[in-house]
Amino acid sequence: MTAFARLEKQADWGHAVWELRSVNHRYLEISLSLPEPLNNLEPQIRKQLTNKLRRGRVDVKLHYKPTINKAVPIEIDEDLTKAIIQVHLKLSNLAQSSLPLNPNELLRWPHLLKIHDNFAHNTLRPDLLALFSETLVKLCLARADEGKAIFILIKQRLTKIQNLIYTIKKQLPTILLLQRKKILARLADMQTSIDPNRLEQEMLLFTQKTDVAEELDRLQIHINEFNKLLEKEAQGKPLDFLLQELNREVNTLASKSLNADLSLMAVNLKVLIEEIREQVQNVE
Repeated sequence: MTAFARLEKQADWGHAVWELRSVNHRYLEISLSLPEPLNNLEPQIRKQLTNKLRRGRVDVKLHYKPTINKAVPIEIDEDLTKAIIQVHLKLSNLAQSSLPLNPNELLRWPHLLKIHDNFAHNTLRPDLLALFSETLVKLCLARADEGKAIFILIKQRLTKIQNLIYTIKKQLPTILLLQRKKILARLADMQTSIDPNRLEQEMLLFTQKTDVAEELDRLQIHINEFNKLLEKEAQGKPLDFLLQELNREVNTLASKSLNADLSLMAVNLKVLIEEIREQVQNVE
């Protein structure tokens, strides 16, 4: 389900921003982007997400900028710093340049500065996890709002499907009668003598083969079950299955079509089912 949430916090330890994005996906897929010193947050982040969400691709980003003061113990990766300086000197010699290395440029290098482990665990971790929890609640609320709109769209299409089923049931006796008259008229034009009993048997067999009452009944049963599932929480996968069954019945209905009107109504049913399927991808 598509949603976005963003929260930020300024404290003595610096500035932090959580960004959560959620898009449609058949399963729950989590992508995390955390600063190197805070990678140990990942297990807790994943646990909170899996407890709250069941479907969707969720992108999680943490932007963190520490405050440079005594309250935030920051260490320098001396080995990395020396290596960068050596590379700079080598490049200067190759380029025959005497420009000095600006220390501010070094600070831009990833992972050059390290937050003390104890500080990251005891101070940063609780604050950042609490901020993440608030952001996740905000994301879930956004997903819930979208879910309400999707619920209305699906119900509207289900109503249209039920109306089409009712129309087909109402017209079906007339369609079968017209088809019977057409067959009899063709036989009359052929001036062929056919045993009346044999003709009646063939007509009965034809009626059985083209009768779609059973498919219409199963369609209605699936629609009723679909409505029941919509009233429950987190039913995306069962809804997917019911849509497959609905589509199967409509395909059979289309294959038994006796005239253009019935074919058109079968096509309209398939269109509505496909529209519902697209929306169900958003449902947990």
